[in-house]
Amino acid sequence: SDNKAALVHALKERGYTLARGDRRGYLAVDHNGEVYALPKWAGVKTKDVRARLGDGETLPSLEEAKAQIAKDMQPALTRWERELQERIDGQQDHYETHKRDLIERQTAERQALFDGIEDRRIKETQARQERFRTGLAGFWDKLRGEHRRLREENEKEAYDALLRDRREKDDLIFAQLEQRRALQERHKQELERLQDQQRGLAEDRARFDRAAQSPPDDAKRAFLESRKKSGHEPERPHAPEPER
Repeated sequence: SDNKAALVHALKERGYTLARGDRRGYLAVDHNGEVYALPKWAGVKTKDVRARLGDGETLPSLEEAKAQIAKDMQPALTRWERELQERIDGQQDHYETHKRDLIERQTAERQALFDGIEDRRIKETQARQERFRTGLAGFWDKLRGEHRRLREENEKEAYDALLRDRREKDDLIFAQLEQRRALQERHKQELERLQDQQRGLAEDRARFDRAAQSPPDDAKRAFLESRKKSGHEPERPHAPEPER
């Protein structure tokens, strides 16, 4: 940059604010309030920075710069909060749509299975019934015990078929429950991720609000001087944040 105005503009485009330090030094402050000593980070001597940029008294102090950054961040925070809430609402709508589609598909799958099982049961029952002979042959089968043997065999096959049908129904139901659980788990994880971002934005909002309400250095100095003139010993101020 050729001069201070150009440097201020160039830093602003990159998310930094030029400010003056406690020892008339030049600082760059990012949107998180992190402070960077300009000579150190630019790799030049302090006297060369002063020679290029001149007097830094017209620049905001470190606290003033942080407060201004905090105020400038308010519209962006509002926009991000709105966009994040829209994503949360969209995720909920997306989940409800997929859940409804899944339920409809699973209902159709169960009905198709149950209908198939019932058709098979009817056919198998008819096939077992056809094993019994009628007329004189049937009477002869009863006399020699063949009818009883067939009845017991049919009963065993019917019971085995019942267990098979139950197992097929249970397998489908358990598989469908797992599909619903997986869908719900994915939704929960995505919702928690978005809500974590929402909590982070709320913390940023509170931090920037505090920074925006902080009195500037000039007001602090005026307050301390007024306390001293009135005879009240001011509380010992915190050590200034070192230039980095």
